[in-house]
Amino acid sequence: MAKKILIIGDTIVDKSVNLSAIGLSLESPTIKTTFIDEEINFGGAANVAKYAFQFGLDVTFVTCMSSASEIQFTKLNRIRVINLHNSIENIKTRFYVGHGDEKYKYLQINNTHSQSLNLEPSINMNEYDVVAFSDYRCGLISQKMIDQSIISSAKTFGASQVSSHKSNFERYMKMDYIVCNDHESKSFSRRNNVVITKGATGCELNGSAYPTRLIKNPKNIIGAGDCFYAAYLAYENIKRANECAYKHICGEHG
Repeated sequence: MAKKILIIGDTIVDKSVNLSAIGLSLESPTIKTTFIDEEINFGGAANVAKYAFQFGLDVTFVTCMSSASEIQFTKLNRIRVINLHNSIENIKTRFYVGHGDEKYKYLQINNTHSQSLNLEPSINMNEYDVVAFSDYRCGLISQKMIDQSIISSAKTFGASQVSSHKSNFERYMKMDYIVCNDHESKSFSRRNNVVITKGATGCELNGSAYPTRLIKNPKNIIGAGDCFYAAYLAYENIKRANECAYKHICGEHG
């Protein structure tokens, strides 16, 4: 039977708008473009939930997204979603301008929330083997949710993935495991059951280093941290999580 996991976290809708440069405006120093197409992907905690499902977990995902995004996300991923607020959505829109074989990011607009949404869902966390937080500081996760998970029978994991400010990690200190990167780890002193990712060199757990294979030709760095986190949630094995992240970066599958 698949391990049951409750993932709680902020969904960030990543919208990429592709444009073609046609010249400079005569009125101002601005590039004139024409629209080519746009692509929408689900990032943030939604990416963790997607990978966790792909790694064989029975996933329930607690988040906020629009009704339209929920329909699209569940169509792409057979994951149970508990949508706490369907009128709130975090969107990052990136505009890319291409000319010939070259392409660069022209503009990025972040429309994300930072204030607490004061949501208190009624969820029996004892029904799950694992409760994992993927905190992008968009206001979804409340202290009450964290406290509820700590007193549950589930194994708990915390990851605050956008800031190294000390206060962002203090509320996760009673979790069974914390997952963070090297820079983030410097904001707190706890080291027991703390997984510290170190980019291309691998990661560290309880003072022991776990190097990854040398990456000679990276193809897809974006989302590697989410892939690593989901793999660790699934297998609770550092070497296997390293390998999953390695394959993601190299564009391999499996």
